[in-house]
Amino acid sequence: MRKKILITISDIFLIRDLFHTGVTKRLISAGADIYVLVPESMYKGVKSRYEDKHIIVLEDTFIAPTKFEAALYWISRYSLSTDTIRIKQGRKIQEYEGGGLKTKALPRYFFFLLCWYLGKTRIWREFVRALYWYLPTSKRYEKVLDEVKPDVVFPTDFILYNEFNLLKTAKKKYIPNIGIVRSWDNLSSKVFLIVKPDCLITYNEAIKREAIKNQDINSNKTILTGIAQYDLYFDNSIITSREDFCRNLGLDPKKRFLFYCCSSSPTSPKYEEIFSILKSIMNQLKNDDLQLVIRPYPKYPLTQEVKDLFKDDPNVVLNEKDDIDDFVYGEIIQVANILYHSSIVMSTYTTLQLEACFYDKPIITVNFDGFTNKPYYYSVRSIADYNHYKERFGFGWMKSVNNKEEWLSAIKRYLSDPSYLQEGRKKLAHEQAFILDGKSWKRLSDVLMDKLQLKD
Repeated sequence: MRKKILITISDIFLIRDLFHTGVTKRLISAGADIYVLVPESMYKGVKSRYEDKHIIVLEDTFIAPTKFEAALYWISRYSLSTDTIRIKQGRKIQEYEGGGLKTKALPRYFFFLLCWYLGKTRIWREFVRALYWYLPTSKRYEKVLDEVKPDVVFPTDFILYNEFNLLKTAKKKYIPNIGIVRSWDNLSSKVFLIVKPDCLITYNEAIKREAIKNQDINSNKTILTGIAQYDLYFDNSIITSREDFCRNLGLDPKKRFLFYCCSSSPTSPKYEEIFSILKSIMNQLKNDDLQLVIRPYPKYPLTQEVKDLFKDDPNVVLNEKDDIDDFVYGEIIQVANILYHSSIVMSTYTTLQLEACFYDKPIITVNFDGFTNKPYYYSVRSIADYNHYKERFGFGWMKSVNNKEEWLSAIKRYLSDPSYLQEGRKKLAHEQAFILDGKSWKRLSDVLMDKLQLKD
């Protein structure tokens, strides 16, 4: 009899991580049927693209939490006693424009600040978990689990409240379960495990340490796999020749190019100002015969003002993607090729910097907002104080710049010596990828198959 696994998929990046890495294919070959629970907004697209005999797509109707559940969820989030959470708390009481104080938000701020201090004690953290545990389970998820009868439940995005609702319901039905940490910043900035899974997949030793310290996970309940989504970066077959790549992107293969990757809101810089500064820098470097590729963050298109800034400039390519739903496989390969063929990668604080380390690309972090800086809590400068960055600055893996002059100097330094800060980049790549062998997807599927009691 075939085994059943219920997997939650909340966004296109999880589709990339599971459907395009070999994980689902191996599970099916070993004898598993995969039930995929997706939100209403993704249901039709995922169903038409991926459903077959052994992949069954289910629609996950949003279940609004009760007021008490919602309050408890936010209490748990702000009981995560990290520097990142303190900064996010500060963002709640600072005005975006002018940096003034939101006086009406002060009572909530001080309440959550109290939660932050209480969260330093395990007794408080377990008390919050106990409160949530004894709340009623979801009738919706009880129905799903009763109908599917999965052998294993695999929630994949603990940032979302519904994932904990599903996990609690599964645990109360004694259904084996596995959780996973999606990114290097999750356990210090976005997730409090208000329900702990039977075991937790962590990508590397650093995330494992955070799971033990911040989330009270027993060491023997964590499993290291590496990062499946990055396996493609170790597959040389996805890299096209420089001539073909540049021709397809509209670049001159004989010229070097810089790559600027945008980040997400609300701490993005003032891009109209940042790109105006960058345009001025490019003009100063015109004797170096450089090109520039700019890529917006998914779901945040470039403004018309930015587009007009580089209009008719033959040395600038705006690498936009209209159909964001297709950001699954082809787009990953294109990003990998941009990184591989670029001379310098530039951005504010974004995970793509980590990916640049896999190709040993010089990295410049733009640590200012434009001509004038925004209030601290909304500034890119605040991200430098996030735990997952601050704890790795000592590696010496990137050059942070605070103004136009430092930016220009960093570009010149890297162009003349690409090996500058190379050892730090290697150290970060090894820490985050765990094992640089391109087989993280296999280790992830090993864990799932072991839980399902399946063999190849």
